[in-house]
Amino acid sequence: FWSGHNERVAWAATHARAVTTDLYVETIDDARGRYAAENGMRPLAVREERITVRGEADVVLSVRETHHGPLLDGLLPGDRPALAAAWGGAREGDGVASLLGVIAARDAAGVRAALASHQEPALAFVYADAAGRGGRQVAGWLPARNMPTGLVPVPGRSPWYDWRGRVPFESLPHVPLGAAGFVVAADAPLTEADAIEWWWRSGE
Repeated sequence: FWSGHNERVAWAATHARAVTTDLYVETIDDARGRYAAENGMRPLAVREERITVRGEADVVLSVRETHHGPLLDGLLPGDRPALAAAWGGAREGDGVASLLGVIAARDAAGVRAALASHQEPALAFVYADAAGRGGRQVAGWLPARNMPTGLVPVPGRSPWYDWRGRVPFESLPHVPLGAAGFVVAADAPLTEADAIEWWWRSGE
């Protein structure tokens, strides 16, 4: 995915394969512009997105949202239930400044400090510095869940599937460089971390 070095630090990164998007089946009252939530009906939020097209008229989309995220109206074929998409990349944060911080890092601690603010995409980094220190670190905006979704749409009116914010950076998988002198990051199981749902499944 991304690798490089400066005069003091070397790094490489691959996809962490963590699930950062959930789909919620919402119960919509179109006539009143409301949807069902834990404590009754709430008003849908509505906003406009203007897309500028070179040589053509602007395309204006009306986006309806629940507290989970935007409804996928008209994006999926066929007669489907109303689905809202929650995505960690839509939360507050920056995926560029953190990577620029890695480039400027002077040691292994500086790499981890830069990755603490990383948002999207979720990455598994390996890194080492000229003093022989390093490790493997998962970084990104990973949702803290009460229950795993099993990679299927879940009931939007149930609070059990609502996100509880972001998994703290200190709780993300981290392996320091040990006596073996190396660590590995690959598109495979990293760890069974609580509150983090991974694309891989054991036995597959």
